[in-house]
Amino acid sequence: MKADITPERALAIVTARIRRPPQDALEAAVVLEAWSGIPADQSLPLAREVMAAAALEDGKHDASGTRPPHKAAGAQPDSGVIVESVSLMVSMIAVATWAAPLGVELGVPLIERALFVALPLTLCLQWALRSRYLANPSGIPRLRADGGRLAALVVVLLALPAAVFGLAGLVAALLVGAWVGGTVLVRRGWALLYVAIVIAAALAMASGRVSPVVVLAIASVITSGVVALAIGTDRRPPPTRQPPSWAGVGNAGLIGLALGVMLVGDPSAGWGVHGALPAIALLPAMVGSLWGGYYLWRFQELVAQAIEGVPVADANRVSVTGIALSVFGGAVLRLAAATTALSLLLLGLASATGTPVSSSSLLAAFGCIALVTLVASLIVSLGFAPFALLSVAAGVALELVIAPTQPPGIPGAGILLGSALTTLVALPPLLIVLMRPGRVLATALWIR
Repeated sequence: MKADITPERALAIVTARIRRPPQDALEAAVVLEAWSGIPADQSLPLAREVMAAAALEDGKHDASGTRPPHKAAGAQPDSGVIVESVSLMVSMIAVATWAAPLGVELGVPLIERALFVALPLTLCLQWALRSRYLANPSGIPRLRADGGRLAALVVVLLALPAAVFGLAGLVAALLVGAWVGGTVLVRRGWALLYVAIVIAAALAMASGRVSPVVVLAIASVITSGVVALAIGTDRRPPPTRQPPSWAGVGNAGLIGLALGVMLVGDPSAGWGVHGALPAIALLPAMVGSLWGGYYLWRFQELVAQAIEGVPVADANRVSVTGIALSVFGGAVLRLAAATTALSLLLLGLASATGTPVSSSSLLAAFGCIALVTLVASLIVSLGFAPFALLSVAAGVALELVIAPTQPPGIPGAGILLGSALTTLVALPPLLIVLMRPGRVLATALWIR
């Protein structure tokens, strides 16, 4: 028997409680059960009708009454995790392939300073953009609506490095413009065009016929123009729901900044200028991160299915074999398996052909930083961004402390230790939350 309340009335109750329209049927069901006293077996069917009523109001929700960030089994996930993984993969490979020719023209010390500024700033902007705009399909229309103010802010952020660091800062700003623009293009569905720009720039730099700095400037300008075109040609109306708070966006940006500092804070890698980092050494961790993130995107759908019909009285029961821990564990295992297998393959090929690929310690370090990114992303999605920031900051602090005394024969030792500390700090509280896949997890995911 259904609760004696109309879907329109239930929608009004949910909207009043969380101060915005519900994101999906599960969020609406949690609100109706927890705050309106509607039993679990009635709240979910009613919640689906609530979402249908919401769809009639703003025309943006799926007629099925759900709006999960990941689609049904067998569909391609439309996710911020995939955006971040693909963008990071392309950007980091571009670092390794662009840095050497730029270093030859401008000198290694200058390019090192540029990379030390560019990579953290890139990750900062990527995480911030993902938090407010790129983690859902309606992000590009919202980005178009905020385009003027956002463009002015980005120009200021890119002008600061040039003003502070001179030519090194200008090179850093060009790198950031190219890489961050790629993140938007991937979200827009124009990833192949962005990859073509990056590869064309790498080939032009490697040819030696054109100044690498000129190629970088052209690539950055072209990417910016394509981004403007991609945003401007998306004619969907901006979403009416409230976007994430600027405080949350700031926390996400600081997490990205800290991850970037962790990557560049270890001088033994070299990032294509010197040290033990050819571009191919990035692939194992990047592929592992992509596979783990893809699998983790099933999190919301599977948890929603598992807790359907669970009474409020049972929602806080601890479950060490629950679906939340299982999905998280599956993502970690996939990341570790892909990274390990591809790293061993690279080392085996290098040994058989006599071609230096990279050191095992650096490959392990990149695997650890991929795990940190996965864990931090999940913590942020659960609504605990400040704790994710604290965890990553602890790892960065350790890495910067040990960097001057790092053993020269172990490339990536600083990244490895910093990532390990971040994981040790972040993992126990995360596991405690995941062991309660009912009301605590649902509330953290959808009511914040």
